[in-house]
Amino acid sequence: MDAIILLGDVLAHRAYFSSFAREGGRDHPLARRFFGSAAALRNRMYELACANPPGFVSLSCHRGELVTDYAPRGAELYLSADPILVIDTWEHAYFYDYGFDRERYFARALSHLNFDKLDEIENIG
Repeated sequence: MDAIILLGDVLAHRAYFSSFAREGGRDHPLARRFFGSAAALRNRMYELACANPPGFVSLSCHRGELVTDYAPRGAELYLSADPILVIDTWEHAYFYDYGFDRERYFARALSHLNFDKLDEIENIG
C-alpha cells in the first residue's frame, strides 16, 4: 500500500511540474466551454486550494468532462480521473519563496497554468 501511495505522489508531482508555462493565463476553448472562461477556471482552482488542507488541486478529464478536484494525496488524483493540470498545495511547494503566504503562491501558480496542455485531450464531450 505504501508503494502505491508513493507512486501516486510521484505521478502527481510529475504532473505538477509539467503544469506550468513561462507565460500562462491565455484563454482556451475548453476552459470557456466547461467553466465560462480561463479566469473562472483559475478562480475555481484557487477556491479549492484555499478551502482545503495541504494536498493537490487538479483539473482532470473525467467521463468526457473537465472537472476540478482536490485530493489530500497524489494517489487519490488517479482513482477516477486523468489529471491534466495539478497544483501542489503542500508547504514544500511554496514555503521557500512565499513563506506562510499560501494564497499568493496559489495566485501566482494559477496565473502560469499551461492551458496548451488541454490540446492533448482526446474524446471530450
